[in-house]
Amino acid sequence: MQRELEVVASRLRKLAISEGRDEYQMLVTNADRYDNKIEIFELLGRKCNALSEVMPLLFTFCSKLSIDDEHLLGKIIDFMRGCKDINSREECEWIIKILFLIVEMSKEKRKGSGIRLKLTECIKIYGEKTGIVSHLIDLMSSKSGGDTIWPILESTPSICGEFVRACMNQTSQTVQKNLSVLLPQLSERHAELFCDYEKFDEFCDSEYFFMRSCFLEVYMNLVGYFKTNRDVEKMNDIIDLIVERMSDTYFLVRQKALHILGALFERNSISIGKRAHVIDGVCSRILDKTVAVRKRAIGLCCSVLANHPFVSEQTLEKRAVKDIKDECERRYYEDLNDFHDSMKKAQKSIMELLSGDVRTEAGDCIEFMKLALHYGIEGSDKAFSQIFRLVWTREVDLLAQSFRDLLIQKKQNGMHAFVFLKRFVRQCGDYSFERILKELYRRGYLEKSFTNELRSVFMQGSYLFESSYLLLHTSKPISVDSLREMLICTTNMLFSSKGEDELATMLSVYKNVIRIRTRQKVDPADEIITLMIKNLTKMVFFDHQVVEMTVDAIYGLSAQPEISSVALIKGICSASKGGMKIVCAVGCVAIRHMQYLEELEKLVKAKRISVNVDRSVLTPEITERRKSINASRLSISMMANDEGKVDGIPRDIEIEINSNISPKLMDRSEEEISDFFFYVKEKEMLYGNNSVICMFKKMIEEMCVSECDDAKVVAYTALYKLMCVSFEYFSSHYQAFIASMKHLDARIRANAIVAMSDFLQNYNTAVEGDCGLLIDALGDTDIDVRKNAFLVIHTLLTKNFIKIKGYGSRLVALLGDDDLSMRRMAENLLIQISKNETTIAALFYEAVTAQDAMLMQHIEFLTELIGEKVKENLFAKISRSKVHPDLLKRIHDAFCLNSKLTEDLPLNQ
Repeated sequence: MQRELEVVASRLRKLAISEGRDEYQMLVTNADRYDNKIEIFELLGRKCNALSEVMPLLFTFCSKLSIDDEHLLGKIIDFMRGCKDINSREECEWIIKILFLIVEMSKEKRKGSGIRLKLTECIKIYGEKTGIVSHLIDLMSSKSGGDTIWPILESTPSICGEFVRACMNQTSQTVQKNLSVLLPQLSERHAELFCDYEKFDEFCDSEYFFMRSCFLEVYMNLVGYFKTNRDVEKMNDIIDLIVERMSDTYFLVRQKALHILGALFERNSISIGKRAHVIDGVCSRILDKTVAVRKRAIGLCCSVLANHPFVSEQTLEKRAVKDIKDECERRYYEDLNDFHDSMKKAQKSIMELLSGDVRTEAGDCIEFMKLALHYGIEGSDKAFSQIFRLVWTREVDLLAQSFRDLLIQKKQNGMHAFVFLKRFVRQCGDYSFERILKELYRRGYLEKSFTNELRSVFMQGSYLFESSYLLLHTSKPISVDSLREMLICTTNMLFSSKGEDELATMLSVYKNVIRIRTRQKVDPADEIITLMIKNLTKMVFFDHQVVEMTVDAIYGLSAQPEISSVALIKGICSASKGGMKIVCAVGCVAIRHMQYLEELEKLVKAKRISVNVDRSVLTPEITERRKSINASRLSISMMANDEGKVDGIPRDIEIEINSNISPKLMDRSEEEISDFFFYVKEKEMLYGNNSVICMFKKMIEEMCVSECDDAKVVAYTALYKLMCVSFEYFSSHYQAFIASMKHLDARIRANAIVAMSDFLQNYNTAVEGDCGLLIDALGDTDIDVRKNAFLVIHTLLTKNFIKIKGYGSRLVALLGDDDLSMRRMAENLLIQISKNETTIAALFYEAVTAQDAMLMQHIEFLTELIGEKVKENLFAKISRSKVHPDLLKRIHDAFCLNSKLTEDLPLNQ
């Protein structure tokens, strides 16, 4: 064939098209088989050939080429661009056909390639002479057609109007997909083409989300166009259409509507009259079911809050407008008040969002709350406090940085750190806020002068509780002299209080002061120690927290806590008319002295101090008992309050300890050291002839059966603490403890639950047989007992001290508890358990086979926790049990299993 075509081409060199039409046709038709294609083009382009005859053949020739012939295609484009004597419409149409044929070939080429640029320029020349819109629509039928067409529309603006009108008749999904790319670009350049926006309602309500989304961009450009032309009415109409799209069924359209509104706010294209309506619509999306939309809505609220025109005044608080006479000024302040109300709605929605299990949008919520607090949105103090609980999650960095930003902003406005932080101080305390304060101190976000500022405020007699609270939880240890000064001041005001309210307030201040840390230890005879003891003995009322805190303070401050603790008990005995304060103090001293001995043991083993070990007490019985008991002791006070933990004895008191301990026995083995300290705790503390605690054992036991309910609560708590110290004492009073688990007084039952947790961790094998009592407590009539039981079970499960097996139905029953907080805690625990697929599957099986009516109400929640991998096997196992057919079918549907799975399974009647 190649040879034949060469012969034809050679003969045609002497013939024009009019003389050898058939041979020309035969040559171009087989151009793809001919190697020398450029020769064919040269034959066609000779001057002897009329354009009316060349163009149809050139079209056929071009159809046989490919993009690999880019050089030749470029020559063809240059040829057509150089045709100056074209007069007929038919010739123009042929050129347009050829050009669009080449466009189709080159659409994969990058936008700025040479051939694409040549095509665009040539089409611009001939497009004005003949219609090219139909060709453009044809191109839209292919993928990425929009990218190919845009340069042509951009260079030929005269055809854009006709193109837009033609697009309105297109229903193909591919065409509309390409239109969604083109129309926003067109509206940006030629917004006037879309002024009759009502005509595009069909596209705006299209079944395809990308068309609905595309017209949101068109609307944005129209708003800018009408703003330039000062047509406020149409601007507002279009903004209403955008707001409507925030309720679209598809989340990407809702997200796009929020993005468009954000852009309009940035351009200041939303009128004052529409601002409140738009912001209310944005606020309604804060609780959207889709995370991406919620994040966008909260982000937009942050943006409009941070960029409001009034932020330059550093506040957006509401203003009174009644007395403002200037009309323009009054309108602006009315707008400010409307905006303030809108931000309050946003704040309320975010608080509702935070009440759930917020994860991905927590950072956005923190940012909004920070801005709301800074600009004075009403209720922002309370709202900001609600996010404190996020400090226990990975959001701790964001929270700390937010506080840092606020502290910097307040300082720039002349507000001291104390004035800002005191607004979050609560009389009842807040563990989350205390954790934040510690983070602020640890990261250096609080200035070094902050401690002095707090002390100065306190000594001036103003904001006593707030300053002492912040001093307790934020500052580094203060000097002994500073604490002495504060303690004397507080004592004077405490004992000169008039009325119950003032006494309660000063007692709270006193509790803060005695817990403040100091840099050094003090002598047992120091005024601080003696004053604390004196104050406790002078108090004619009983407050167990004051007793516990005083004991903790003595062990934290005194260089010789043995002497100080004995002095405390003697002082109480000499002044107290009742026994509750004595019993409470004995229990607290026992548990704190046990901790103190454990710290001494660590120091001895670390060779930091030496101890004179009396080897005569290290009997085989002591050694064996020590080895059989869990060495890890977790006391009740340690569980209730982390501040009760002994962090370690500082090096600066080693000399004081060493001065009373023989330095000759540094070579004792760790076994002997452990046995010695175990003997002291097991025998000496509660059974030694010279032990102060031993003297009060009988008093505690007798008070447990007294007629005074309050006294029994205190006595049982002290009894539990003594049981934590000595296994021998624990064993002899274990039955009394078991009986207290079912005591008539709910307070005793609640404390016994906490004690059970300690005993399970200290004496696991001796107690594990009765751990079912913890599960029984989940059904207690008292909410505090149920909560304690649940929290203890949660702690023990996470530490693997108990197993969930056998108790699945009891945990599921909590999902229907009368108390909302219990239901929430149960849901969270089950979600955590579900991280282990085997455990949650076993729990679900137990709940199903128990035939609990509560299961049916929560079947959907529980089935969501089951992993896909175990569903079929779990269902098969359930189907073999005696499960009601209705429940079995409900589980099958909830698991979304194949219907064939049930065909061979028996449905038990």
